[in-house]
Amino acid sequence: MNIYKVLPDLSNERQMRLWQQGIRKQWSADDIDWNAPRRIGGEKIRDQLGRILTPVLTGEQSVLYSVSGLIPVLEHLSKVPAQFYLTTWAVDEARHTELFARYFGRIDREPLSIRKFPAGFLFQSRIISKDPSEWLTGVLASESMAQVVSHQLRDLDLDPVLSEICAGIIEDESRHLGFNHIYIEDQFKELYAEDAEKADQKALESG
Repeated sequence: MNIYKVLPDLSNERQMRLWQQGIRKQWSADDIDWNAPRRIGGEKIRDQLGRILTPVLTGEQSVLYSVSGLIPVLEHLSKVPAQFYLTTWAVDEARHTELFARYFGRIDREPLSIRKFPAGFLFQSRIISKDPSEWLTGVLASESMAQVVSHQLRDLDLDPVLSEICAGIIEDESRHLGFNHIYIEDQFKELYAEDAEKADQKALESG
């Protein structure tokens, strides 16, 4: 049986600010103008774009599954502001998954199969963890790569729809990396405080 606090601790101001930003910055795949003229017409460039976007799509799906599984873990740890924020993170990843799935339809391509891209699928399977700090450390690589790819594709401006998608994702990923930084920093502070308290207690006992 789970025991919940009647009044949760919302004192972590930095995490609460990110939670509020996550709520206010929400957007939808339906906000994209999918009828904009498609600039990408050649078969070869659409094949290449399908290959490039395969690890992006698998990454978004993997983070969606892993972040959704981490929300109840934070609940048990009474990390309520972090739990709040992860609900918006899950929504972000669901949106990104929908966007790229729909974009594959726009370029009339399918993602590479696991047989053709085993390393990518294996990497994505390793970012799942029930330990928040371990998970954030692992997902840091995936989120950073998503940022780099989104910046490059936006700046290349191959297709107005893809550019618009990437511009929105860049904002979302910036918040995710911000939470990553804040949460891990807070964890180190807590560990330092625990170690200092143990050292003080040991000094009192030996003195």
